[in-house]
Amino acid sequence: MLRVVVLVTALLLAFARSQLPPASSSSSSSSSSSSSSSFLPPHAGGTACRYTYTAANRTTYTYDLSAMTHPLGMPDVYGYAASGDVFFVNVCGASSAGCGQDEAVCEEAKTYTMYGCGLLEYQQFSALEEDPTNGVTVHYSYGTMCSNGVARQSFVHVACDMNLYDNYGVVTNVTEESACVYHIYMRSHHACPSIHSPPSPCSVANINTCNKQYWSCITSMEACKCTNKYGACLQSAGCDATTAAGAVFSGMC
Repeated sequence: MLRVVVLVTALLLAFARSQLPPASSSSSSSSSSSSSSSFLPPHAGGTACRYTYTAANRTTYTYDLSAMTHPLGMPDVYGYAASGDVFFVNVCGASSAGCGQDEAVCEEAKTYTMYGCGLLEYQQFSALEEDPTNGVTVHYSYGTMCSNGVARQSFVHVACDMNLYDNYGVVTNVTEESACVYHIYMRSHHACPSIHSPPSPCSVANINTCNKQYWSCITSMEACKCTNKYGACLQSAGCDATTAAGAVFSGMC
């Protein structure tokens, strides 16, 4: 029995060391944030209208705006700029206003001239990093050229509003903060993300807690049952339980 206890102790210590991250990597990961944003190809029906943002603490925020997309030919949602120009939007789809086949945002000037304000082909998502629960921004670029030689582009900021159930959302404001760069503010319940928080990172304290539970268990129960409990404890603590339940105790159960 003494030899078994010594063997198990050695295995536990080896496993504990394997669970800890390298010292050099912990500082860099805690000070940086990461986000996944991607260019999306032209599409219809909102088939590529999901976006997941990963925060520095590894919490993920997933936005699904596909229900805000309407088929080409149906009326766009629209709003007015202070200039009186009208901006038509089809989130993740082509506008029906007549600016071009692949324009997601279309501007109708007071002169009734139509300008494309961002191609669907170059759609790009980004979360509001200050508070991702507030909503998501969809950027459209490479629209009709302006007189200054710059292509029109639009930032469609969709705020989370759980009380607004209009599928296509509503436009609340349109601004032109610099020449031919438009900011269109919308609200929709579809901009409220689903949130997934990761388990707590594995730590020495977590492993030590599980080790203590294991030794308390093994005094009154057989080793295999205690091993299973040990693996469950590690998993709930954010550690790799598969090693504990498998390779570390291979041949003992």
